[in-house]
Parts: sequence; C-alpha cells; structure tokens
Amino acid sequence: MDRDRSPIYLPEEFSEAWLNEGVRSGKSTIASFIVAYEATCGGHEAFLRLGRVGVCFQVAQDLRQAKYALHDIVANLESMPFIGKERIEAVTADRVSLWNKMVIATTPPTVKSVRGYDSPVAVMDEVAVWYQDADSANPDFEIYRQLKSRQAQFNPKAVKLVGISSPWNKGGLLWSRTRAGTRGSKLGCDEHKSTPQAPSCRLCEKVQRPHRRHMVMSMSTASINNPLVTRLWLEEQYAADPRAFRRECLAEFLDSVSGFLDADLLHAAVARGVSHREPVAGRNYVAAMDPAFRRDSFAFCIAHVESGGKVVYDWIRRIERDPAGEPLNPETILKDIAIFCRHYGISTVYSDQYQIESLRVIATQFGLAIAEVNFQAGSKAEIYANLQSLLNQRRLSLLDHEDTLNELLSLERSLTQGGGVTIAAPSGMHDDLATVVAIAAQQSVWLTPTEAANDAATEWDADDAPHKEIHERIKEQIAAKWEIQEVGW
Repeated sequence: MDRDRSPIYLPEEFSEAWLNEGVRSGKSTIASFIVAYEATCGGHEAFLRLGRVGVCFQVAQDLRQAKYALHDIVANLESMPFIGKERIEAVTADRVSLWNKMVIATTPPTVKSVRGYDSPVAVMDEVAVWYQDADSANPDFEIYRQLKSRQAQFNPKAVKLVGISSPWNKGGLLWSRTRAGTRGSKLGCDEHKSTPQAPSCRLCEKVQRPHRRHMVMSMSTASINNPLVTRLWLEEQYAADPRAFRRECLAEFLDSVSGFLDADLLHAAVARGVSHREPVAGRNYVAAMDPAFRRDSFAFCIAHVESGGKVVYDWIRRIERDPAGEPLNPETILKDIAIFCRHYGISTVYSDQYQIESLRVIATQFGLAIAEVNFQAGSKAEIYANLQSLLNQRRLSLLDHEDTLNELLSLERSLTQGGGVTIAAPSGMHDDLATVVAIAAQQSVWLTPTEAANDAATEWDADDAPHKEIHERIKEQIAAKWEIQEVGW
C-alpha cells in the first residue's frame, strides 16, 4: 500500500462517546481510566464556582458494581507518578476527593444520585442494561438528561459524556446512538434512509444534527486483544449458544427474545424528525387511549388511514404523574383529550375495558364518547397481530417518539401452557404506548372500506341485482361501523 496515499488522522473533539463492546473487553477498566484522567488532567477545576467542587461520575449498573469500580479508580490514581497517594485527600465508600477540588464518585443509575452537582464528566457503565421504559423510576434517558445538564457551566469543548456497555436489546440509549453512527452518519431523511448523508439534503442534515458531536465505536471481544481471552474460550461460547455469542462476544444488537416485531422494519417506519402531524380537513381520524392509572400513566394517540391502506400516526402522548405530586386526575386528562379530539374532528375515543364505565360518565361532560375495545387474551393477540401485519406490509408510518419505539421493540410473544399466545412487554417494563398504537391501527383499518368494496360500489348498476346486493351490504356495513363509533359501544 502506498504510504503517501493512506488517510491522515485529524484529531477532533467529541462531547459524547458511545462504546459498544463485547464482554471481557475491559469496559469497567476503560471507564475508570477515563474518569481518573479527566478529574486530574482535564482542567475542569478552572470553571468551578467559589466553594464548589467538581464531580466526575462513574455510573455503574448497580451499587455493588459501583463499589468495585471505586477500587479500579483508586488503583489508577495511585499508579500515576504525578498523583500517588499524596494528592488523594480522602477515600470513602463511594468517592475519592483530590487536591484540585475535583471528586470522583461512583453511583448506581438513579436520578437522585446525580442531581445537584457540578459535573463536567460522566461515564455510564453497562448502560445497555439500565431501565429503558419511561414508567420506571430511573430510565436511562432521564439519567442521561440529568448528567448532561450538570455540564452547562464548563468548557463546552472539554466536557465528556461516555456510554460504554455490551449490547443487550434493540432499544435504549446505546442502541439508538450505535444505530445513528458517528455524527449521525447512518441516519437520513425519509427519502434518503438507504443512502444517508445525501448531498445538500437539509432534511438529512436536520436528522443528523443532534448527533454531530457524538463518536460511536463497536468492538468485538476478540478485537480488543485481551490476553486472558483465548480462541478456545470463544469457540466454547459459540458452541454453547450461537445467539448469545453474537450478542455477548460479537457486540451485535439482537431483536427481543420473541422477535415479535421486526426491529429494522420498525425503525424504517419512523418518520424521522416528525413529532406530530396537524389535522387535514375532510380526513377521518381515530383516537385510542390506555387509562393505566394503576401505573400512574395514561397513553393517548391519534391516527388515520391514507390511500393504499397505510396507517399514519398524527399524535401520541403519555401523561404521567409527577413522582412528588398528586395522583393523576382522570377528569383533567379527559378534558385535555377532548380538546385534542375536537381539533382533529373526533367524537369517539377507543379504550380498553379498564374503568370504562366511570370514564364514560366523565367523558360525556366534555362531549366525548368512549368505545370499549376488548383487549384481553385472544383479542389482544389479534390486535397486535394486525399491527404486525401492517408493519410487515410496510403500511405503518410512526412518529419520531423514542418511548413508543422502545415499547414496540420490547414486545415479546410467548406460548401459554394451554397453547395460546400472549404478547406483552417483558417483566418490569410497560406497554401502554404500544397498546394505543395497536388499538388505533386496528380501528383505523376496521373503519376504512376495502378497495374491493369501493370498486363494487362504483360498478353498481340499479338494474343489476347482484351488484345492488353488494352495494347495499357495503352501505349497511359502513353505516353500522359509524353508528357504533358515534354511540360509543
């Protein structure tokens, strides 16, 4: 190879680094080195306010791992000739205090543990296995948001946020960043999804802009060249479970255990950069809600069907209780929903059977009807099967809403002892947004006449008895559907 023609490395500063690595690749050691280096050599103390200290966080997957990480950090500091034990002022169970007003703290992934500090640097260790669902107490994106906000006062060219982990599922922060690629180079607008970085495309640039200071790296276990990991060990891991080997050692993101909804099709169905769609006059819209008061959240969405039978989502929202506030008030929520429904010309909202009677009484105060949808056992599987069919036929257009995408990605299908099928989120996660997406899709399709029916109606001739019979049946069917929608049963 001609050395003169080899690429030249140009140093570049990134504010975030996302490292997707195989197991036994020294992830925790790398994380410990990063926080130790930044706390001692990063120069962040120059931006501290009088009387404050700067905290460099290493956020581990749990409390035990956080304690283990602290030992690595202390060992790194003591091995540095210009640090040693002399410049370490104090070591406690979860932090190391240094001579330069910087502190290194290890903590489990909770929102409370990182709030209120001045923090220029944070490493999120094993971030792929953190909670991802918005209903959980400490979802990964909320901890990320808190850590990011702690960096506001420091030099924007020097702050660092690092996510490092082996992959788990196609969901959460690490998956979304890995899929986007460095600087978002793998993302494109709807027109250029298969050819990102299209020249002079402002929509591609808009989709990539949030990732412009992100660096992403993926490394298998073997590529790290850990001398303790032998070829024999890798071969044994592959023989024991090829699927687990792909995830754990090759650092590949795999679909959920059930593989109910295809992850690639789901991501392709997302209209990037579209958070909602305004109503269009003359278009029929369908609304669905999941009044999940037991989990202190309430999901709602609006959709419509376009030509060709494609289900397009226009609005989606999750209403949650403030952890420190009062429980959700169904009257307030339904009042807000009624406003949205009037905006889209909707008179009826479809809902599962939970507390349906009491909700109907409240909804009538705001001129809104609630139609019950049986969302249990076999009917639930059928509704989700309809969603899967639409996805496989590429007849879904989802909004760019990360919580909804994560819930759809996490859906699992399992067989019951009686031979039935259940579809739900994994234990500890929720599926209220996935529920309203599925119900809205089913009702949108159900209330839309098929092309065959429209053709039959067009060809009807008053003197043609068979055509007349078909035409009358179509009219009756559509009238019955809209009657059901209007009366709300």
